[in-house]
Amino acid sequence: MPTTEITQEQYENYFSPEKKREKALEYALDIRKFEIELYWQRATYFWTFIGAIFAGYFAVQASETALRQDLAVVLSCLGFVFSIAWLCVNRGSKQWQENWENHVDSLEDNVIGPLYKCGFNPSMQQVG
Repeated sequence: MPTTEITQEQYENYFSPEKKREKALEYALDIRKFEIELYWQRATYFWTFIGAIFAGYFAVQASETALRQDLAVVLSCLGFVFSIAWLCVNRGSKQWQENWENHVDSLEDNVIGPLYKCGFNPSMQQVG
């Protein structure tokens, strides 16, 4: 899916009516939360597969079968492939999460203020 780079001014013009901006912020927050949930679901799947491969590897090592070394190599390669796939999926997930965080950053100022942009420490006292 091709992406189009636009300026901040163009972005704000797309969401110029206040109701439209509020709705867009609501959607951006929901989609960001959904992307985070998807990340954890994918992580759980990969943990399960890699854990099963890991257990299978040690079960093969503990066995006395003649194909022990061959099975160990196959399971090691399978674990490597799943680990690389998990890395690629994580990178894609991170890109989409950052995309929606950027939308939230752009939309939130005029709707709810810079809630996600700044930290707050109530113990800090104002000097002056």
